[in-house]
Amino acid sequence: MGTTDLLKPWHVLVGLLGLLYGTFLVMQLPDTWLWLGVDVFIVVGVVLLMGVLEYPFLLVWPAFVGAFLLVACVVALWLGTPSEDPLPISHSTIELGVVCLVALGFVGWGIVTARKAQLEY
Repeated sequence: MGTTDLLKPWHVLVGLLGLLYGTFLVMQLPDTWLWLGVDVFIVVGVVLLMGVLEYPFLLVWPAFVGAFLLVACVVALWLGTPSEDPLPISHSTIELGVVCLVALGFVGWGIVTARKAQLEY
């Protein structure tokens, strides 16, 4: 079983939806560019760590998405949810809490996928 068996096209699509939601969250924050920079810095750190551990990017894709989404949600929860914003996303803390759990699921999914690939090789 190769990396294409572990990461199917629908996995990439779900990851892109997670990245899109995280981007919308960051766009709603005050000082958008600052928080986008912080989020990208943390995610690049995760990707570099996976590079040091020699995992292919396709295997860490779910963890990459989960890290980006988790940082975006935590910052949005920390700064508070905007009540009036043109984007109809994240007007409640319950929604952001659920998305944090989904982001942790992405990270777990990435860890399990990478672990399966490591055990096969």
